[in-house]
Amino acid sequence: MIRRCALIGLALLAAAQSARAERLADWLRIDGYADLRVIQTDDERTSREGGTGRLRYGGDANGARSLVRAEAGFVPVIQFSGELDAVGTFVLDGGQPAYFGLAEGYVRWKPAPTSDWRFTVRAGFLIPPFSLSNDGIAWTSRTTLTWSAIDTWLGEEVRALGVEPKVEYWFDERDHIDVVAGLFTDNDISGTILAQRGWMLHDQLAVTTTRLKGPTAYDNIAVRRQTITRPFVELDDRPGWYGLVTAARDGVGKIAFGHYDNLADPRAAGTDVAGWRTHFNTLGVQYDLPDLHTVLTAQGMKGYTALRIFSPISTVFESVYGSVSHDLAREHKVTARWDWFRTVSNSLPTSLYRGEIGQAATAAYIWRPATSWRFTVEAVHVRSARALRTPAYQSYITNETQLQAGVRFFF
Repeated sequence: MIRRCALIGLALLAAAQSARAERLADWLRIDGYADLRVIQTDDERTSREGGTGRLRYGGDANGARSLVRAEAGFVPVIQFSGELDAVGTFVLDGGQPAYFGLAEGYVRWKPAPTSDWRFTVRAGFLIPPFSLSNDGIAWTSRTTLTWSAIDTWLGEEVRALGVEPKVEYWFDERDHIDVVAGLFTDNDISGTILAQRGWMLHDQLAVTTTRLKGPTAYDNIAVRRQTITRPFVELDDRPGWYGLVTAARDGVGKIAFGHYDNLADPRAAGTDVAGWRTHFNTLGVQYDLPDLHTVLTAQGMKGYTALRIFSPISTVFESVYGSVSHDLAREHKVTARWDWFRTVSNSLPTSLYRGEIGQAATAAYIWRPATSWRFTVEAVHVRSARALRTPAYQSYITNETQLQAGVRFFF
């Protein structure tokens, strides 16, 4: 299996090299990356495979394991005119099972600025612009392999089929205020997996066909039926909305405040899914220290999600992270990040999951010998406690460590 994944990864890298060399039409540009990495896990089984681990990769029935994984991201841009284009983000995951799908796709109109006011509008399947860290190609991070807990959940469950106008006012060549407002549908399930599973830290961006899995057990206590949810569904035929206000000085930093509310009917239900009323606030700050070649980033989120089909079920969720990225030289970068996360659930009396609290430390080293190549070594350690009622309240503490080494080719 490892050999097969390695061959897939080498094929992706070779295909990316060929794509880079091929000249595309004036109206079409394709950016992207191919990624090959080696992972060492401990024996904790990941939640994405039915366990209780907080990381993307985990152990199996035989305990800790070594893995080789390959993936790729493609961002085609079709230029209709100087002001109108179409952008797509496609993800190819070479795991087991492998999949290929659309993570984001929209039409964008951006008229040329004629004054201090600037205007842009996007329409389509959108990732709301709440992330401060995932600003790389195909919504990836430029500083780590593993995303923060906040960005992980945004990439899993928060997606909007709608329209998003953006207005910018520029005081001068550097200072500006941006206001974004979005009106959307097809995100009535947002909050389901966060309430039932809790936070995670990984870098797997959901696509339109994604099915998210809850745990099959809480430690040694089996769950009667595993939760499988489709995050991008419309149930009540009423739109949600989000907004983001950002004040920035180019080359110095920015501060951003955002609010999201899917306005879902918590009593609505489909054949296999139910509506969760989910809303949250987020506040983020990014500060550049050019003389020290360092960037400081911090972001916090607090929200609430609720279901009301039979008996009230609700969860308060909150997370915060802070990171420091420092350029040792033009080709070398080191990043350290600390995450804290918590959920507090008010569930049915018989429910096992009562919430969690945890923190994570991430350290990454990046070497970019050329614009097209990036080599990364990363270590992540997560310590978390889950509160169970079985029937008395108990705390279960787990420690997880994941090591990764990856090579990424950009085209």
